[in-house]
Amino acid sequence: MSKQTFIKTDSYHIEWEIIGKDCHVHCTVDNWTKSVLREGYVAFVKLKEFVRGMGYDHMVSISPNPRFCKLFGATSLGIFKEGYEVMVWETVQI
Repeated sequence: MSKQTFIKTDSYHIEWEIIGKDCHVHCTVDNWTKSVLREGYVAFVKLKEFVRGMGYDHMVSISPNPRFCKLFGATSLGIFKEGYEVMVWETVQI
């Protein structure tokens, strides 16, 4: 399955895709401000609700920036390869 846009603004873009049995999320931030961070928190809550509604109890990302993922509540599952970490979020019960 190819990446699907969940939300796209002038400042950030959040996508999701199903790979195997997991829902992967991708986030690119082009303009980092405090207001973008606040919007991102709201968007991630909605994303977790959306992913849960598709039947997934978690979502994952293979990230070069695990600190960014942790800002949004992710936990690390470990190193994927040098420079990348597998991050996971539990989805929200609707």
